[in-house]
Amino acid sequence: VRTGGFYDFFQQEESLSLDPRSAFTTVSRTPPTIEVTKRPSAVTSDGFVVISGVARTDGRAKDIMVYHGEDKIFYEGGAGEAGLRPFTVERKLSPGAHSFYILVRDENGLTASESVHVWAEDT
Repeated sequence: VRTGGFYDFFQQEESLSLDPRSAFTTVSRTPPTIEVTKRPSAVTSDGFVVISGVARTDGRAKDIMVYHGEDKIFYEGGAGEAGLRPFTVERKLSPGAHSFYILVRDENGLTASESVHVWAEDT
């Protein structure tokens, strides 16, 4: 993900105000998770790949994005519901190395990332 240049995506700030006269209320935050259910092999001669998966969030999913290198090839945003959010991308490949980055952000700004790397052989 750092290689893809997504530094700004992971910046999150939260202001806390602590008062020594009152008890601290425990706050639990669970970041989203990504499960890639269909992943190409590390080396392929098919000329294309299909990547599918599911993003899981406790709160609403704010953004689900898939990048092929620096090109955004999938985006689902807005007022998604909590729970499972499926995604699928299909991409034609030229010979050489290819990196796919899957990024998920929930309504609280918590994020998850996953990467898939493929070497495409000349067909």
